Amino acid sequence: MAASKPLKIIAYLWIGFLAFQAAAQQRSPENHQVIFLEPRKYRLDSLLTLAAKQTGLVFSYSPQALNVRQYLTLKSSKLEISALLAWLKKEGMTVKRIENYIVLSTALKPKRVSPPLKAVTKESGKTPAVQEAVNTIATTNKISPVKIVTPTIDTVKKLHDHAASKPSDSIAIQRTRITQPIQPKDTLRLDTIRSVDRQRKPDQTKNTAPQKAASPKPSPKTTEKTSPFFIDSGMALDESSFVGMSVRTGIPLLYGTLSAHTNFSVSHVRYGLGTSIGLSRRLRLRFNFSRGDITKSGFYYDSTGSKFPIAAKSTLTRYSVALEFFRNKKISLQAGLVFNQLVTHYYINNAPATLSRFTNGDHLFYTLYPPYLLSNTYSPTAVSNTKTWIGPELSVYYFIPIQSRK
Repeated sequence: MAASKPLKIIAYLWIGFLAFQAAAQQRSPENHQVIFLEPRKYRLDSLLTLAAKQTGLVFSYSPQALNVRQYLTLKSSKLEISALLAWLKKEGMTVKRIENYIVLSTALKPKRVSPPLKAVTKESGKTPAVQEAVNTIATTNKISPVKIVTPTIDTVKKLHDHAASKPSDSIAIQRTRITQPIQPKDTLRLDTIRSVDRQRKPDQTKNTAPQKAASPKPSPKTTEKTSPFFIDSGMALDESSFVGMSVRTGIPLLYGTLSAHTNFSVSHVRYGLGTSIGLSRRLRLRFNFSRGDITKSGFYYDSTGSKFPIAAKSTLTRYSVALEFFRNKKISLQAGLVFNQLVTHYYINNAPATLSRFTNGDHLFYTLYPPYLLSNTYSPTAVSNTKTWIGPELSVYYFIPIQSRK
């Protein structure tokens, strides 16, 4: 008895030590680690990542086996790891902890197996449900059982072959055979089942692809179109007036002209009209008419030394034909021939007078002096004369297009 007492004391001490170790392990800091987060909703994978950063734990799981997209709502700013693991277990997850590693997984759910379809009996050729419905109606209404024609195994095979040849009709046939029980009537034939397909609307079997939405028509934009109205200006050279500046404005069919010319001895201004014919995209034939007045005055002394004013006043009329070449849309070159008619009147002391007192008076007093003449009606006894000639003309024009909005 004396020897057994120390053994009991040792046994009690050992049991107490084991209990203390178990309690210490249960109250270890690892089981009561706390993470501090903002109270709100967290997705499971985000919550596990934050917990791993604060505690040093390693959470191992498979995204395919574990739904990490579900949310957990934290109502407090701190959460113990033990509470998190308890919530995971409550959600049906398996939690295994090995030191700092926590393995999460979910149990596989058993697959649902649909009950087998009732087979058609070979003996009666009717399913039990159809036979029971026929007996019930015959007993309730007290009428003789009606003749029922139900699908047999051979008929079912034919329906499957028909469905395979027309896939669009297979759904309607299978649904009629399985989900719609055959109703007892006076006569029920397989033609009634096939009539379901015939009564379908034709547009149900046609192309049912969603039509592409018609794109909105773009709003009409304001476009610019070149107007036939034009304005151009240029410089001209000829045999008698030497240099001139001209402006044309109007439409190609009819336009007006205004020009100013000088031969560095006398200057004059002409105005006129013109028209043109398009020969090609770059060539145009022009016909122009212009008219202007020219005045040149001076003095002469008679034999007594008296001084008298004298003036020659002319009217120049021009008819021209020119070919215009457009180098580009704004610059054109023009070359042609001009028929000139110059009518001159002479005045002495502001009164009409002849040049009889002068030898070759028309070579002494003139407004324009052409290089040659086609005709000359000068007479020393006449107060006027008319001279004509044909000369060349070269011009360059700068075209100013007028834009019209449409």
